[in-house]
Amino acid sequence: MKTLFTLVLLLGLFQLSMAQTKPELTFERGRIEQEGVNLRMKEAMALMQNYPESLEYLKKARTNNTFAGVFGFIGGYLIGYPLGQSIAGGDANWGMAGAGAAVILVALPFHSAFKKNTQMAIELYNQADYKALNNDVQVNIGLVGNGIGLKVTF
Repeated sequence: MKTLFTLVLLLGLFQLSMAQTKPELTFERGRIEQEGVNLRMKEAMALMQNYPESLEYLKKARTNNTFAGVFGFIGGYLIGYPLGQSIAGGDANWGMAGAGAAVILVALPFHSAFKKNTQMAIELYNQADYKALNNDVQVNIGLVGNGIGLKVTF
């Protein structure tokens, strides 16, 4: 009876030592962070490889961020070029600056979708059961021959 109690106690301690916790991600000011360290998009996607639903949202967020960046760059150029001409004393084309402002307005919904999808991906990632997804240790106890057997599979 003592050996059974000792076996159960050791098994419980073994399970506690195998329990892993996953550091949570945060998304603030357009940055993905894990324990205070900024992560690039590729790093965050690598963390979410075992979480397909989170990964899909993060892929959508990456696409939205790309479009927002492209439209923002084009709009900034269309505003900045006439502004530079005006500062240099030339004749500025303010219609071009107006078009740039319109292009920047197109970029805003993409940026908003980037933030929404990134936040959703991080929420799903943080809520997922890490132990169920990443703990491949199996412990089986059963009767064998004249006693109790313990099988641990990694």
